[in-house]
Amino acid sequence: TTVDELLKIADDVGLAVPLDKGYGHGKLVEELWEHLVGSKLDEPVSPIEYVPPQPQLAWKSEAGWQNESVPIAGYVDLSAFDSSGFPHIITTNWSEGTTTYAWKDASGWKTEPVTVSGYGSSIALDQAGEPHMIMNNKEYDGVSYVWRQGGAWQSETVPGLMYTDVIAYDANGVPSMLSYQWEQKT
Repeated sequence: TTVDELLKIADDVGLAVPLDKGYGHGKLVEELWEHLVGSKLDEPVSPIEYVPPQPQLAWKSEAGWQNESVPIAGYVDLSAFDSSGFPHIITTNWSEGTTTYAWKDASGWKTEPVTVSGYGSSIALDQAGEPHMIMNNKEYDGVSYVWRQGGAWQSETVPGLMYTDVIAYDANGVPSMLSYQWEQKT
């Protein structure tokens, strides 16, 4: 289904689509789903992501593929590994609208709520092993660069970005992000 066809369907069902937001295919499908189906559900459900009851982390070792449960519910976004080989992840619980940072060390899994509004999209560790991440705002029309400093979460808006999926650091510790924009086709 093309964007033009989705816009016609939205118009036919009485869904007002803000044309200045530049909604693309995915966002239009989400808006239509919410309008047509979401109000009929008893519980919140994300139309674009399945929130597993308990995510699994898998890795390949000399003995073959291994996996274990991650002790937090939510959609697991990209992970990073620290210098000791332990995983660090962010999870988004779409039904609660929360993001959690989780990491494993020699004593087991630890979790911490991310106190910045938005949905976690990607995580990277700096040279000191501290987490840095991208948070897409809840309207998917802005991006925040988020990091933990002194035990508190900090954030700043990244101008000009609408939706971002990947964060990485170069050899000098400078962050880079991969972003894409939704375009309104006319």
